[in-house]
Amino acid sequence: MSESSSAGRVVSAGHDAPPPRPPRESNDASVAARRGAAGLAALWWRQPWSRRRLWAVWAASRAVLLTLALAVGELGAQHSVTGDIDLYRDWGERLVGGDGLPSGDEKWQYPPGAAVVFAAPAGVGALTGLPYRVGFALLMLAVDAALTAALARAGGTGAARVWLVGTTALGPVTLARFDLVPAACVVAGLVALAAARGPRWGRAGFAVGLGALVKAWPAALLVALGRPRAPVRPPLARFVAGLAAAAASVVALLAAAGAAGDLLGFLDAQQARGLQLEAVAATPYVVARMLGLGEASTYSYGALQFDDSLARAVATACSLVELAVLAAAALWWWAAPRRGGRPPPAAAGGGPARRPPPPP
Repeated sequence: MSESSSAGRVVSAGHDAPPPRPPRESNDASVAARRGAAGLAALWWRQPWSRRRLWAVWAASRAVLLTLALAVGELGAQHSVTGDIDLYRDWGERLVGGDGLPSGDEKWQYPPGAAVVFAAPAGVGALTGLPYRVGFALLMLAVDAALTAALARAGGTGAARVWLVGTTALGPVTLARFDLVPAACVVAGLVALAAARGPRWGRAGFAVGLGALVKAWPAALLVALGRPRAPVRPPLARFVAGLAAAAASVVALLAAAGAAGDLLGFLDAQQARGLQLEAVAATPYVVARMLGLGEASTYSYGALQFDDSLARAVATACSLVELAVLAAAALWWWAAPRRGGRPPPAAAGGGPARRPPPPP
């Protein structure tokens, strides 16, 4: 078609032809592709994840962690990542065999509920012949799947994918320690407190109690119980009933295994420990040792630690500071003034909200 004919068609339409514009890239994927791999990764992260993508990432990442934990074995020059599982196996088999809690072992520094966790893979292995390392890793895998599902159900796939990325970054230690169990208890307690139909105090009490009986730190969740979403006091009777149910369940399992006595024996080893090597407060000792100064760390109570009098004083001070911080946080949380309820939404057009007519 000639230029004159094109111009004639435009004039006959009654307006000038618009100037040509370059094609606009409205596709985010093409923009991300131009930015390279970092742009594609950012786009992949920002886009909402479907449940199918979430569980596909979970399966792929957990396959890698399981392979690293069981097949690779040695990671680094120091020790195997599954070194602690050997301790868990000994304690679990002792409980299954009827020898009770390992309170006489200086490495035993956990609440009695941890023995139930350690005994579960040992019991399965005794019945099926499954190696303890495999059974323990599969148990942690099941706990991780339940925790991921709870996060996805309560907070959407956004919360669950943050959990996936964080635990994958930890590496195979995620499946080679039992810390997933108390973490799952805390998540279950928080989900119960934030239920859409109102806090489920009994469930929260059971979850907190179970977590504290496995590893003591979930008891810190008690700090948040004084400030429910609704401006009412929490029904402590239900919460205490949940705590009691958790304690009764653990004690019943231990009694069935003949290990109901000496439930607090783990506190002796906790009190006798010095300043552990990986503690933040031990950094000056580590640096001094690197420079050829000071005493070397010693292996006792299942960890490398500094045992001189000053180190023990520092460890005691750290414990006292931790308790003081928790007490201050609880006091602030309970005493802070409550915010009022949300104001009623404005009416259409920006005017004040209309109030419903009074009842006749």
